[in-house]
Amino acid sequence: MSSWLQASNWLVMLPEMIIAFFALIILLVAAFTKDSEAPYPESLAITGLALAFISSYYIPEGVGYYGQVAVDSVSRTAFSIAILGGMLVLGVVPSQFGTDTMRSETSALVLFSLCGVGFMVTAQHLIMLFLGIELLSLPLYIMAGMRTRDPRSREAALKYFIVGAFASALMLFGMAIYLGANGDLLMNHFALSFQKNAVPPTLIFFAGWILISTAMLFKLGAVPFHMWVLDVYQGSPSSITAFMTFAPKIAAFFALAKMWPLGSESGLSTPISMMYLLSFLTMTAGNMMALMQRNIKRMLAYSSIAHGGYMLMAFLISGTEGIHALLFYLAVYALMNIGAFTVITLVAPSRDPELSIISLSGLAKTHTYLAVALAICLFSLTGLPPFGGFMAKFFLIKAVLASGNVYIALAAIFNSLLSAYYYLRVVLVMTTREPLAADSDELISPSAGFTSIGLSSRIALAVAIIGVVISGISPDFFARIISL
Repeated sequence: MSSWLQASNWLVMLPEMIIAFFALIILLVAAFTKDSEAPYPESLAITGLALAFISSYYIPEGVGYYGQVAVDSVSRTAFSIAILGGMLVLGVVPSQFGTDTMRSETSALVLFSLCGVGFMVTAQHLIMLFLGIELLSLPLYIMAGMRTRDPRSREAALKYFIVGAFASALMLFGMAIYLGANGDLLMNHFALSFQKNAVPPTLIFFAGWILISTAMLFKLGAVPFHMWVLDVYQGSPSSITAFMTFAPKIAAFFALAKMWPLGSESGLSTPISMMYLLSFLTMTAGNMMALMQRNIKRMLAYSSIAHGGYMLMAFLISGTEGIHALLFYLAVYALMNIGAFTVITLVAPSRDPELSIISLSGLAKTHTYLAVALAICLFSLTGLPPFGGFMAKFFLIKAVLASGNVYIALAAIFNSLLSAYYYLRVVLVMTTREPLAADSDELISPSAGFTSIGLSSRIALAVAIIGVVISGISPDFFARIISL
């Protein structure tokens, strides 16, 4: 037994083991205690994530489980970003669900989903990648439908499940074709096939590669695989939506990075042209459709699609510069969205119904600190200095220009200017309009349902805003925090 443990190098998966252990503990505690005596499940979950985060910097880098997974500095940093984001989201969960017993289930599901992220970013075998996708996705389907009495939440869960099942079927079909082309399911065949001077891949290899990549693009919400994003983001509880905006993206981006040639590392022009087109369509379509939205969650859903398009530009950059720029972007993007959706969670009533942009009228007068926090997140999402969103876009666009892709960089700059309209419109509504009447039948008053803010939500919001500011003022310091 000891020789097997030594040969398998099981320590590379220690963070995931810690997270899964605490998820099981939360479920057991909830099952064997009365509601009035149950400890705060978020505290247990955050403790587990903190231990996993610390352990990730002590585990050895290298291959584990006989080549199934591999841990390096990039995968470790990507997983650390997801862990830190999960800790902040868990801080907002009490404000979302109050005293509802669903808090225990939600905390455990967030942990299980993060285990899936860990499997995906370290996977070196397609079976492990598929297990990671399912472990990431199944908890998200459940959490999307947590508000069982809300038809929008049930609709979000059903749509997310159907699309996720379709993406999983595509991946399994692609894996079968890939197995026929290579004889095994190891992911290193992607890199070997796309090397310069390598034997050109066969058509059957390309077919499997396209199907597996399409499944990842579904998870990213890239155009034209984006239509599920709107209803899922809108119908899910806002704190869960915050988690959805970054966790699946981190996992899918770094799974894709193992499948796609980066920049000019390949002598093949077809994959680069495909990524060029995907990036342009995703950022442009996301921003164009966001211009017409009157619902803030749907607007942020389209915004998420657009930012996915920006981040796809990292695949046009050779070497490690594009990956490092992508990591920085994902870290800042997670903070911006957590901050924005935390404010939405706190402003909306406890039932968290549809929140139109106009319902934020006068928020700066009724809840100044929340308005300032949301404005900072929106400024950063726009890409305005001195906030982190500006530096994230700057590093990415600079690397894209250095790689010679001038036109897609210009498209990204134009799209950032375009996005300023719908982001800054929300800020104008919060600051220039008078608060709405509390008894309006159609619109939600900014103060409705906002009687108190829990300490954990205050801390989560404060950390997110401080992170957005520090990443813009001192990006080198922020990069050291996330270990870039």
